[in-house]
Amino acid sequence: MIGILVGIIVAALPLAVNGEEIKACLDCHPGYYDDFEMEFNHAPFEQEDCYSCHRFHGFRNAVELDGPIRIICGRCHVDISEISDDFIHQPIADEDASCTNCHDPHSSEFPGLLSRPVDSLCTECHDSPADASGTIHAPYGDASCIVCHDPHGSPFGSNFLMPPEYICLECHVNDFEGLDPGMLHAVDEEQGCDKCHNGHESSHRSLLKAEPEQLCLDCHASMKAELETAPKHSILEGEDCLICHKPHFMLSGGHLISDEKELCLTCHDDIAELMQAKVVHAAVEDNCTVCHNPHLQMSPDSQSGICADCHDLEDESFIDSHYGLTPGICTDCHNPHGSSEAKLIRPISHVPFAEGECDACHDQGGSDDRLQDNELCLDCHDFETEGKIHSEVDLSTDKCLDCHASHASKQPGLLRSKAK
Repeated sequence: MIGILVGIIVAALPLAVNGEEIKACLDCHPGYYDDFEMEFNHAPFEQEDCYSCHRFHGFRNAVELDGPIRIICGRCHVDISEISDDFIHQPIADEDASCTNCHDPHSSEFPGLLSRPVDSLCTECHDSPADASGTIHAPYGDASCIVCHDPHGSPFGSNFLMPPEYICLECHVNDFEGLDPGMLHAVDEEQGCDKCHNGHESSHRSLLKAEPEQLCLDCHASMKAELETAPKHSILEGEDCLICHKPHFMLSGGHLISDEKELCLTCHDDIAELMQAKVVHAAVEDNCTVCHNPHLQMSPDSQSGICADCHDLEDESFIDSHYGLTPGICTDCHNPHGSSEAKLIRPISHVPFAEGECDACHDQGGSDDRLQDNELCLDCHDFETEGKIHSEVDLSTDKCLDCHASHASKQPGLLRSKAK
């Protein structure tokens, strides 16, 4: 009996010849390999090298691993085993299961020996693309999580494979190809694309975290203060910063979508015509922002102050050319862009102004007190004969100068703007 028992034990134990085991697992489990073989096979399993991961189990009739799973896998997968605990993906931190939370150790129908497709593995813990709404990032919608994320761990936020801006360039390289780094938008030094964009989905266009104007003003705080205290440039009403600016890089100063003057003239075609006039203001040869704030409307009170940046309004010769008077609002008489008349005078002039008879309307010293009364205009103009034109005007409340310029205009009838 003892001899039989010893024979059984010996038969069950791996024999050694010159220190090499000759008893293989498949000697006792002949169908095991065939049962587990699939499209993708783990190298030790395919090579029938069971002892890479298992120890001989003798009579226990149970799987006997050669140590904790994470330690066993780490013998070959050193790049993963060396990931710091501070950056490791939580499933791998599990000492009892770790790698087998996602991988089959023998074989699988899926690449990477995954136990299930990537989407079902990731969405077991994370939100599913099926729950997303609005704009969905293509890799997220396709459940291709590992296009951007390292499933094992990473020193970059959210287990990114690399810094976010470099991951984005893997697909969006054509948007930035050939650009000098100095042309890039100077966003926060610590952040890249994810400063403004969500990586998975968003209720805003282009995966933005908020509407463009809000995002821009989060950084451009001084601009936000300006826009809250003064009327916006009319183009901004109902629009956002992207109508003029590129958010990622600049082709010209200020990240504009095109040359500054060219951009302004796409809307201000009337100014483009004046730039071909007989007399063109020298400042127009420069950029529009020499005189204009591109974000705010210009108030009439500020116009003369802008002119004074180049013209000495207190110079004697300047005052003499204005009949000895200190000018009021320069653009009442001059077109700041161009004119067919000398000195940029508006082409249609009020007769007293054209003849230099200032005292016909102004009190001595240039006072405008008389201009506040419609009776001054009625000294020369017969309102009754022009009744059809002014049928809706009430001279007891409406002022002539509400609609008409007192000196010059480019509109017939000295109108301040085109009649509607």
